[in-house]
Amino acid sequence: MLFSFHALICPPDQYLPLAKMVESTGFSGFVLADSICWFCRKFESFWVVI
Repeated sequence: MLFSFHALICPPDQYLPLAKMVESTGFSGFVLADSICWFCRKFESFWVVI
C-alpha cells in the first residue's frame, strides 16, 4: 500500500522541508492541491469556488 502526504494550507516556503521529511519517513508521494491560492480571497460562503 502506498501513502501520500497532502500539503494543505501551508506556506510555500515550507514545501521543501516538508517534502524532505515526507521522503525520509517513507511516504510514496508529496501532493499539492491544484488550487493552492484558494485562501487568498475571503468569501461569505465556504462553498464558493474560484
